[in-house]
Amino acid sequence: MNVKDAIKYLSSMPDDEEIIIAWWEYGDGESWLDISKEQWDAYCSYVDRKHDWSYEHEAIVDHFHMCIREVEE
Repeated sequence: MNVKDAIKYLSSMPDDEEIIIAWWEYGDGESWLDISKEQWDAYCSYVDRKHDWSYEHEAIVDHFHMCIREVEE
């Protein structure tokens, strides 16, 4: 996703809306791949189009279930 697309989407939301968001950026210190900026851009585009994000959704739902159990204990 391009930054401008994220800004456009987020700017349509209320400022006090709670969200869960994660992102990676080139050269952020967490990159473990030795790739060029051009490769990074191409691969980000590919991931944006092809990655199955449902597993991340399931992981977040699992975390919410853990929170619910902890509150109920």
